[in-house]
Amino acid sequence: MQRAALMDWFKHNPVKVFLLILILVSASVAVVFAYSELLSSKTVPQASIEYFPVKVSIALDKTCFFQGENVKVTLKLKNIADHTINITLVNEMVYLDEEGEHHRLFFTFVVTDENEEEVFDYVWNLGAMGSIELVELNASEEICNILYWNQRRSPEETSVPSGTYYIRGLAPPRGSFLIDAEPAKVETPKIQFKIIG
Repeated sequence: MQRAALMDWFKHNPVKVFLLILILVSASVAVVFAYSELLSSKTVPQASIEYFPVKVSIALDKTCFFQGENVKVTLKLKNIADHTINITLVNEMVYLDEEGEHHRLFFTFVVTDENEEEVFDYVWNLGAMGSIELVELNASEEICNILYWNQRRSPEETSVPSGTYYIRGLAPPRGSFLIDAEPAKVETPKIQFKIIG
């Protein structure tokens, strides 16, 4: 009975049916467009600082992540001088990439929440190898570490809640390093990003 009445209403109100369909399609298109804009940034969020003779930068591949999604963090140190420089790392640290390969860790990153409270520091659970490493960088040459954050404060905890977060890079991961025998510690400006549930 109700179905028959509904079908009868559709037959006798074609203009209203057309307007209803048009409104639903328009709303769907608007939602899809807004959602795609939210998830796909037109520019890669990045920040950098020059500390002559190097430039240190941090970048994310997007500004919005689903809760539990890995956050890819790209950290770079570039020689901006017109000559070769020497970087000495004390207490060299290593990390494993996605393929299980070991790489020297030149950076760490720190995540804070909207209240500037520290949520995560990449080197919390890493140990140093207790060695000294000398790295030579030619003019315009750069070092890159690609690290990931699984949105947890520690391996035992669940994902952080949805919200606005900030990330900044630090070189080196702990203490300081020497650039041409001068002690240095460099921190990038922070980048804002969101985690949505």
